[in-house]
Formats: sequence, structure tokens, C-alpha cells
Amino acid sequence: MDIPRFFIPIIAGKKRIDPTPIIYPTFGAELAPASAATSVPTDADATTGWSKTAASTITSVATPLTGSLGSYALDELAGAGTQEFVRCDVAMVAGEFIRWESLIKTIGVATMRLIDYSTVTGLQAYTAYTAVTKIISVIHVGASDKRLGYQVLQAAGNIQMDDVSMKKITFASMLANAKACVPGNVIAGVNITVPTYNMGGLMINLDSMTNPQNGVGLWINVTSTKNIWLKKLVAGVWTTVTSELATLIPNGLLQIRNSGTDYEIWYNGSKVGATQTIADAFTGTNACQLAAGSEVVFA
Repeated sequence: MDIPRFFIPIIAGKKRIDPTPIIYPTFGAELAPASAATSVPTDADATTGWSKTAASTITSVATPLTGSLGSYALDELAGAGTQEFVRCDVAMVAGEFIRWESLIKTIGVATMRLIDYSTVTGLQAYTAYTAVTKIISVIHVGASDKRLGYQVLQAAGNIQMDDVSMKKITFASMLANAKACVPGNVIAGVNITVPTYNMGGLMINLDSMTNPQNGVGLWINVTSTKNIWLKKLVAGVWTTVTSELATLIPNGLLQIRNSGTDYEIWYNGSKVGATQTIADAFTGTNACQLAAGSEVVFA
């Protein structure tokens, strides 16, 4: 059977829905303190809003990275250890969607990744960026008072950061193309291409498109170990139901199947992981696309 790109069951069948190709979310104010795009950092944590491990050094580089909007690069030099950190001292709140963006270059034998500094959890895989690379990561904050930063692996090298940006994403602005659904009897899917570390997918059983407080979300968001996430939103509080790992392809079909309290994840015609039980009684009748940036493309 030719599976439609985005579909919701109706009484006697299915209907094809043409998707919104690109969603343009609303971003909040700049949160990155003393951004490398506009100021000269020093080793003093209080004056820059950046912290570091004791063995490393934060210095300024007079030449901005290629493509930079500012005048200086923020240079984090790995010291005597093998895992050095530089951290942005902005606490995040549970449930927030955060967009982290910067230009990155690794020098020497260093590799780096974005981490949740509070738990030293890798949000990316260790990578060497020998050419200047723009990194965009979307993080759904799982607990309050977490902070983002870069971790450098190997002492004989350093990383340079420029145009560092950290902004909240308004959740409702990530949603588009609402269609009616019946909680407990939903099959919905999207053909979607999500750049690595970005976020895109769909919501079902959603109570509101403008002030969502309850619903179930399925999205692609690559971390160092997982790339598909099933989450529930109950009374404004997010909970991860499960996270899975699948082989992603361009325009892959991401699908959620809900029968009663059972929820299944499907990707490109194959079930991913075990059937999950979500006992919460959802009454929302909206199903929609979800994207955390215009880089996510629906087909």
C-alpha cells in the first residue's frame, strides 16, 4: 500500500494531507552571555558568563572565524587533561526547547561535542571540525538548572567558537498544519528530513495549537546515542516515554500509531522498539507537524 505522507484515519479510511514544507518557529531573546561575536572573553568566569575546567584556558583570537558576524573568536584551549570543558553559564528550565548555534573549528588533534554540562551527557558525537563549521543543535530540556557547553577530547588541541547563540523556541510556533484526530484511534506520519542535531516530527492528541498543554509527540532529534523520541505532554509537563535508534534517510516516513493506550513508533515501514503504554486520558483532537527550525523539511 502506498502510505500517504501525512494522514489521519477517518471513519471509513484515510485521507491524504499535503504537508507544510517548511515551518518557521519563533525564537526568543539572545541568552548567550558575552557572546564571542561581540566581546573579548577572558579567563574570569564572572566577566564573560563562561566557565571552564581548571586545566583549560579561555582566550580571545583577534581574527574572527570565516563567516563570522563579530570581531573576535572565543578560543577554548585544552590543557593538561584529556577532557576539557567550556560552559555557557545560562541555566535552562525543564520543558524548554533551546536552539544552540555557533561557528566551530578544531585545531590540532582535538575532537569536540556539545554536552549537558550538569550531567556530562553528550548531546552530540565527538567530531573533528578541521574547517569552520556552523553547528545548530536543538535541545529539549529534561530537567531544570542544566547548562550547555563544549567538551574537548584530547589535550593536544583546541577549539575555536564564534557567533555563539542560545535562544528559546516558542513551542506553539513549532507546530503547523493541524488536522482532526480521535484520541485512541490515530495513525499519523510525516515524510521528513531532519539535519543532524535539529528536531522535527509530529504531535497527536494535542489539545491546542496556540497554548498546548496536553498531547503526545514523536520526533527525530539526534544525540550521541538516540535519534527518535516519544514524549508525552500532560498539564504542561513533558515526560520522555522512550527514545530509540533507527537508521535515518532523507524523506523517511516517521509514523505514530495509537490504539487505546498503546503507542507504536514506525519508521519507513518498520516498527521501532516495543509498544509503549501511555495511560493518560488525552482528549485533544489535533494532529500536526512539528519542527524546531526552517532547516527541517517535510516532503
